[in-house]
Amino acid sequence: MSEDLVKILVIIAIISILIYYVLYALRKNRIIEGYQVGGIDEGGKKTDIYNIPMGATINSAEYYKKLKNNVAKISDELLIPKYRKTYEGIIISMDDYINGLMLKTILDIPSSDYTEDVVMARIKTLNDLFISKTALNGVMKYMDKVR
Repeated sequence: MSEDLVKILVIIAIISILIYYVLYALRKNRIIEGYQVGGIDEGGKKTDIYNIPMGATINSAEYYKKLKNNVAKISDELLIPKYRKTYEGIIISMDDYINGLMLKTILDIPSSDYTEDVVMARIKTLNDLFISKTALNGVMKYMDKVR
């Protein structure tokens, strides 16, 4: 009986060590969401396990200010009101180009001796091109908003 008890205790100890090691590794690599050890930096702000201030949830006003500055910087670089016609022409040409690629993708599906893998690869390409058209429409709406 005592040998069985020793075996059980050794197995429990090994399993406990393995669980500890797995949890330590997950916490160290920040794999478990919300399972992190943080602290407080010199300024009194909460930090994550890497001693980095915890972003928008803690410093939302500062985060907003930085984001607005970045938006203004990009707007100044692009000069949308000045180059609107050129940008619209580029977007329209890109849309036409994507339409042509979509048609070419459909026509490239073999009419005989095709496998399901070939057809699915073409359909995936077609879907990716369609998503890019949606992105172009979003850019055009943004440009219409910036007057």
